[in-house]
This record gives sequence, C-alpha cells and structure tokens, in this order.
Amino acid sequence: MVEYAKKYRYTVRKQCFLPNDLRSGGNLIMHDSIEFREEYFFDSITPVHLKLTKEEPFTMMHHHDFVEIAYVYEGEGLHQIGDQCILVSKGDLFVIPPGVSHVFQPLDLKEKAPLYIMNCLYKPFLEKSFFRGGRTWSMFVERRNEFRNVFKQMLHQQEAPAAPYLAAAQCQLLNKLFYIIYNSNQQKMYRKTEIKDFSIHQAIQYMGTHYRDTLTLEKISQLVAMSTRNFQRMFKKETGISYIQMLQHIRILYSCKLLEYSNWSVQKIAQAIGIDDMKYFYKLFREHYGTTPGAYRQYIGISAELLREDTTC
Repeated sequence: MVEYAKKYRYTVRKQCFLPNDLRSGGNLIMHDSIEFREEYFFDSITPVHLKLTKEEPFTMMHHHDFVEIAYVYEGEGLHQIGDQCILVSKGDLFVIPPGVSHVFQPLDLKEKAPLYIMNCLYKPFLEKSFFRGGRTWSMFVERRNEFRNVFKQMLHQQEAPAAPYLAAAQCQLLNKLFYIIYNSNQQKMYRKTEIKDFSIHQAIQYMGTHYRDTLTLEKISQLVAMSTRNFQRMFKKETGISYIQMLQHIRILYSCKLLEYSNWSVQKIAQAIGIDDMKYFYKLFREHYGTTPGAYRQYIGISAELLREDTTC
C-alpha cells in the first residue's frame, strides 16, 4: 500500500487542478489555464522534483510558479505552448519559465503508443538564462542521449535511500544538465502545426477544461466544425471509445481529485463535475473504481498517512 501511495501521490499532484479559492474553502472557478503551485511538488529541503509521467489525452492547459524542463522520453505528441502548437517526439526538450501556459497530448489517443514526459521541476532561484532571442520558452533537440543520460542519473538519485544528500546531489546533476543545455543549439525550426488540424485532440482538450458544463454532442461537434454523425464516427475511430464514455471518464477522474483535495460532500463534488443525479454519479464511480466515493476518499486518506509515515522513517 505504501508503494501505491508513492506512485499515486505524483499522479494526483501532476494533474491537480484546484485553484486557490477552493483550498481556502471558496467556490470552484475553472479557467482555460490553471496554475500548478510549488507547494504541491517541493518540500522544505529539496528545490528539485523529477518524475516520468504518462500524459493523458485530456490534461488541462496549465502554467506554474516554478521552472519546468520537459523532456520527451518516449513517444510522439502535440505540445501546445504559449501561442504555438508543436509536434514533438523522443529527444525533444523544452525549458518553460513560470507563467507560460502549455499542455502535452499523446498523438495516439488510444494510448497504444503512449507519450512519456520526464518533468524536471525546480524553483526559480536556481534559474539559468536559456530564454534567448526574446522568447519566453526554449526548445532543444538532443543528438546522442546527452539529456536522457543526466535524467536517468537524477531519477536514480531521487529514488536512492540517502535522503540527507538528495538536495545536494540533485542540484549538482541539475547544474550538469544546465551546462549541456546551455551549450546546445536552441531549436529555431520546429514542426509547427495547428490544434485545429487535430480535431479530436482539440475536442478532448476542450472537454477536459469544460467538463463541468453541459457538453452536448452538438456543441462539441460545432466546436470542431463537424456534423454530429461524422464527429461520433471520428471520435470512436481515434480514441476507441465514445464521446460520452470519454466525458464520463474525465468527470470521474476529477471527482477523485476533489475527494482527496477538498472536504466537500460527495453531493457537492458530483455537482462540481457537472452531475446532478446522485444515483448516476455513484453508478459511474463504482463502474470506474469498483467502490463508493466515500470508501475511495477513506482509502486515499489512509494511503497519504502511510506515505507520511514512510517518508519520516
């Protein structure tokens, strides 16, 4: 159970979408780009956080108050960053400063060829100047696994039991990565595309941002300039599931985040994700997780407590 909690902690935090007003007990307000805050990722000792993440098709557009180095570890996908949409593949690396909105999506929406991103997050006081030519972000492409080798060392160091030396070791390896990046050629010609050229990706991202709204098939079809019949056909072909199944999956996933990160009642959570019928919500939740929302919340609380005990040993 401790191992499950360790793995689950990052998955939840990476996808965490709770704005400040929710954490203070206010009303839930969604934005087209949400903010990831450093307190979700860093403790008081380590200013660097590293994790290999499988990107979901419906991750929301987001920005953060720390610096992120995002390295395409495996697969192909789309990276919407600022006002650009870029086709990415293994070996591409982005340095993303605070405040820049971005999101990755796998090219294969059936996830048979998943997109894995190595995220290296660090606090701004460790900053190096990579943002040349007036850009707010930078892109690099490795030649001989030079980025990959450093990330492997950092990941190994992070998973090692020598916790007291972790911060110093990670900062040393981060400086090594800085050196390699700084002496690499910044990519000026990249595979630019338009999100509108990927209609189903665009639809799924919209669903991931506006899942609590009334999302009719007609509304989404109109968004991507398709007839409802053609949209349904294309959606099933590219994702392997129906539009309704995808929307249900997104809503239930975010209900899990609210069960962990808020003290809201189950009814309030159901309403927050766009479901007013409680019987329907319980039915969907059990279909996805095999248990009730209350039991899930209790289990996550136990897992978090075990995780805290494990990290203080």
